[in-house]
Amino acid sequence: MSDAFPDVVSRLERFQEAQESLYGDLRSITNPQDWTPPQQSGGHRGRYLWTDAFGVINFITLHHEYEKALASSASAPDDRYLTLACRLVQTVHDVLGRTRDGQSRLPGATDDNPMGGGLRIGKIEEHGSDGDGQYHHYLTIWMFALNRLSLATGDPTYNRQAIALARAIHPRFFIGRHLPRPRMVWKMSTDLSTALVASEGNLDPVDGFVTFRLLQAAAMQMGEGEVLANEIADYKKVMERKGKHFVTSDPLDLGMSLWTAHWFAEKEDWATQLSGQCFEQIYELFEIDRYLDRSHKYRLAFREFGTCMGIKCMSEQSSEKESAVDLKVYADKILDSWNIYMQKSLATKVTPDDLRPITRVMYASAVIPGVLYNMHYCARRFGQLYMSNGAKYLLKPRMEPDSSHQQHPPTQACNCAHKPYRPRPRPTQFAVGVLRLFASLIDIRSAPPCSICLKCQHRSRKDQHEHMTAYIMATSPCSTSGLARGSRQQCVE
Repeated sequence: MSDAFPDVVSRLERFQEAQESLYGDLRSITNPQDWTPPQQSGGHRGRYLWTDAFGVINFITLHHEYEKALASSASAPDDRYLTLACRLVQTVHDVLGRTRDGQSRLPGATDDNPMGGGLRIGKIEEHGSDGDGQYHHYLTIWMFALNRLSLATGDPTYNRQAIALARAIHPRFFIGRHLPRPRMVWKMSTDLSTALVASEGNLDPVDGFVTFRLLQAAAMQMGEGEVLANEIADYKKVMERKGKHFVTSDPLDLGMSLWTAHWFAEKEDWATQLSGQCFEQIYELFEIDRYLDRSHKYRLAFREFGTCMGIKCMSEQSSEKESAVDLKVYADKILDSWNIYMQKSLATKVTPDDLRPITRVMYASAVIPGVLYNMHYCARRFGQLYMSNGAKYLLKPRMEPDSSHQQHPPTQACNCAHKPYRPRPRPTQFAVGVLRLFASLIDIRSAPPCSICLKCQHRSRKDQHEHMTAYIMATSPCSTSGLARGSRQQCVE
């Protein structure tokens, strides 16, 4: 384990220290609902969309980290960090959802639909090559933050705001949207009327494809239907036009590619292929090019923290445990190499005209990715709902057997309130051999999915097949016709 972060307590302390360097002493806030975020995010009027998006995400992670710590004690849950996240969201909308003078909402926005005009980047300069405007990849990370906040608080308002934002900005970033081969632009003007950078962002189509699916999955769980189906189809068309994704050696782009792909890695071919390309690029960057041996004056910390964050999320997702261990080593090396510099930075007053604010929130997310990880539990009020990668719905985790629960025969449906996770039947070695032979003959893996695939999609595909095989064996252990018939039956948990 890295010397820089010897234990969980140390990581949490460093995480909170980085967060507090931007947003003040969080534990001293007596009335979180009245809190006004300090204007220290490094942007116009103190707000910068990327920085504050990670600020919101980090507040949600803080909430869950302290909730886990309180789980073993008699202390009452403290929602202060969720409240602070909500206050930060409101402040960002009030500043970046308005014109630079703050006098009016952005064109297209109304009191009923404040996200109708998008959100400004928050650049200090209004005009010029690096002036204010709207970035697609900044907007999608903000949508993700709103989605995670909605899950954490149980309030659908935030996911609906994210969907409203998605609908507002989506057509503005597309050229020839209704053509067979549409393309995108990278940067739009503040009012979304003009493309400021007409080139296509490398990761923008994939960002949109993944983020919009996450928003839609939450909306479907709320009974609101496939609210972004057309927009998702647009991103898919751009991805198909571009073909194989180009993975750059830029650390931030590499890290965000990994993070985006990890939601569907090992579930969908495009994501599995993209993650494999990222692994190759990481190896070349760190082993062949010896990137970490370069002087720090030629590197940008926040971009490398993006790599670290992506590596940590993907390594937890990957079924290749050896590769996951290797990836974590790279993540630790990145954090170790910047540790002494971060300690100096955290001891320095934040100024609005440099990159230190963005560095600090990215540092916190690199130390503890938290809710950035797709299997992280996101809500207490939602009954511990979380986003299963590749699923259309938010799914409930498995419940351990409850002593008060009425036990049912394996083939009898359970309609009572508690549905515990029932252990799989344990087949004998001989039976396993017979089943594998039959499975190879009829290709059980191509059989229609049973209900377990809908109820427990957080299992790996391998576990689903093992469970299906075990169930078939229990109903008809050595009959080819029974095996084929059983593969079409519903597995009852």
